[in-house]
Parts: sequence; structure tokens; C-alpha cells
Amino acid sequence: MERKRKSSELKLMARRTLAGKYGISVGMQVILALLALLGGIAACMPLFMMVFGAGLGVRSEGMMLGGLIAFLLMLLIMCVVGFIVSAGIIRFFYHMCTGQEFGMGDLLYGFKNKWWRFVGLGLLFSLIGFIAGIPEIIVDVAQSLQPWATWLDGVKLILSAITMVISIVISLFFGQAIYILVEDREKKVFQSLAESVRLMRGNKGRYLYFSLSFIGVTLLGLLSFGIGLLWVLPYSYCASVYFYLDIKKHYLAEFGE
Repeated sequence: MERKRKSSELKLMARRTLAGKYGISVGMQVILALLALLGGIAACMPLFMMVFGAGLGVRSEGMMLGGLIAFLLMLLIMCVVGFIVSAGIIRFFYHMCTGQEFGMGDLLYGFKNKWWRFVGLGLLFSLIGFIAGIPEIIVDVAQSLQPWATWLDGVKLILSAITMVISIVISLFFGQAIYILVEDREKKVFQSLAESVRLMRGNKGRYLYFSLSFIGVTLLGLLSFGIGLLWVLPYSYCASVYFYLDIKKHYLAEFGE
């Protein structure tokens, strides 16, 4: 059986795939960034109205509560749309890496193909992250009530490390679920999670090393005030698609499922 590809080989494949295609990849991200900016402004409008009203002396409790509810509702809508669009981004690069026709229309893939699956997966991961972060929130509250308790800084640092470890462990088991949902519109959320666990057997160390190998280029992208990320992110997306395709190919060759 053909050996599994090294991280360096997957990244080389990604660079070759993106040759001549960075223009549309960067353009797609710029458009999404502008839409996200407009969405953020729209989400903050209720807060602006609250501040503006307070400046005019209008401080109705009903207006304040209504503004807060509207703000939270807008944030929820943005999160839901973000989960769905993320599926479209992956579909865009999946098509690119598999030699299929790709274009801006791929961004709408999630909306057209059982969007609730991507929302469900995103909310599930968000819920797990929130639960894992509750102890840290409690420590933050305790620090605000007892600012002299400097020992809480150490506790917060430990809890932050634990939360990070939990996030890494989750990605090592369930990191391929989104690719499974994008590839097969008939797969359900929990099916994709179970399949991700199966695919990652024997590949967790590879995936951890593969993910960590992008730290350097990501830092360079951040040091360029984020501009470099317009090139780094497509590179990361393509390499991640190739990682998924590689482990899936070997899993099918071994188990034939």
C-alpha cells in the first residue's frame, strides 16, 4: 500500500495547486472580509442607538433591553451565517484540490445543501468550547471581586492551558468532520463526527505536527498587519484538504468502508 504523505509533501501539493489561483483565492477572502465588516457594523447598530439615545437623555429601560436583545440576536445570526459560509470556503478549496470547477458560487454551497448540518456542527463545537471555558469565566469574576488575590492569576493561566489542551484534543478526534459534511451532503452531524474519529486513528500525531507546522507562516502573516494571511489561509486550506484526502484514501484502502 502506498505510504502516507508527509506534511512537507502535502504543503508542496497545496502550493502547486494554488499556482496561478491566488488571485481568485485572495479576492474571495477580501469579499468575505468586507461582508463580515458590514455585518459587524449592522450588529453594533443597536448599541450605537443605545449610546446615541443615552446622549440625548433617553434612558428607557425598555429601549436598553431591546437594544441589548437586538445586538445579541444579530451576533447569533452572524455566527450562524459564519458556520454556513465556512462550509462554502472549504467546498471552494476542495473543488480546487480535486481538479473540479471552482468559483465564488461555491461560497453558497452551505446554504443550498442542508445548511442546518453546518450550523449544528458549529454550535456543538461552540458549546463544548463554552463549557470548557466556564471555569475561566468564574475566575475572571472572582478577580473582579477580589483584585488583591494575585494567586488567581496562576489559576487562570492553568485553566487557559487546560482549555487549550481540550481544544487540541477535540480537533485531533473531530477535526475532519466538516470535510466529511462538505464532501457528502447526505452525511449527518453525528455521522461525520464518528467518521472523523475513525479516519484519525493512527493519524493524530501526524495531524498535530501538520497543524503546528503552519505557526511560522501564520505569525509572518500577522506581522504584516494581517495582509499576509490573504495568502497564508488559502495555503492552509488547500493543505488541509489534501491531508483529509490522504487519510481517507488510506482508510478506504485498509478497511474498504
